[in-house]
Amino acid sequence: MIHCCFTSHQEVMFRSPQDVGFFLNLLALTSWKYGVDIFADTEMSNHVHLLLFSSDKTETRLSVGPYSKTVTKPGFDRDGSILYSDSNQLSDFVSALRKRYTWYFTEKYQRDCGGRMGEKYYFSLIIEGNYHMISACSYVLRNGLHHGVSGTSFMYPYSSINDMFIPELGKTDRPYQGNRNPDEKWLEEQDQDRNGKPAIGISDIEPIHNEDAVKSYLYNERAATFRNCRNDIDLCGIIDRCILPEFKSPSIYQLSRDKRESIKRILINDFHVSDSQASRCLWL
Repeated sequence: MIHCCFTSHQEVMFRSPQDVGFFLNLLALTSWKYGVDIFADTEMSNHVHLLLFSSDKTETRLSVGPYSKTVTKPGFDRDGSILYSDSNQLSDFVSALRKRYTWYFTEKYQRDCGGRMGEKYYFSLIIEGNYHMISACSYVLRNGLHHGVSGTSFMYPYSSINDMFIPELGKTDRPYQGNRNPDEKWLEEQDQDRNGKPAIGISDIEPIHNEDAVKSYLYNERAATFRNCRNDIDLCGIIDRCILPEFKSPSIYQLSRDKRESIKRILINDFHVSDSQASRCLWL
């Protein structure tokens, strides 16, 4: 199992629920093509978390022009030594997924700036041990809660948690949301895996985490900051449906920077959103 994450901190990747829907269809098609099995996923506005499986050696039938051929793609060394190689299954899968989604987003929103959406590199980490897997899965499925945009992990709509915990497994309309183990407990549990590997905590899940970010995530675990706040995708819907018509523009990407700054002031003053959230949704 691999934990994979790619980010786009300067601009949102999803501006509507339809964008997420398109991405999920693309995720399914791309994972089938490259022989990658998706175990869990969460789509945040500016980054995506995936837990995926890959065998060491996968045969995949690919269509090449009018013909089809069977190609053998390399998997992963047991120690992860080729994880960041330019010619392995995970790299090909992530590259194809991001490239095709960028084409869709660029066409739909007339994104004339062109180029790749988001940061060049993606993060990936091999999951080793049952408790490491539980910790990684908990982190991915509760990401909306971590970022303070939902009161419980089940309230965030763009996560596979609501597909995994279905009514037949005991989920109700108001699911019980027990306290997740704190980061220290995660580390203690992973010692039981006895695989000789260092335990993985929240600060290790992604390399961008610092001490303040970890404290914020643990604070949000108690839903202490949730006050029915508006997530980025909802805010982008307000911009695209309600504000852009006043500027007679089909897309924020067709507006000058001055006009986007004007919309930013509207969002901050009238909708009481943060400066950073308004900037992400307006590509500022």
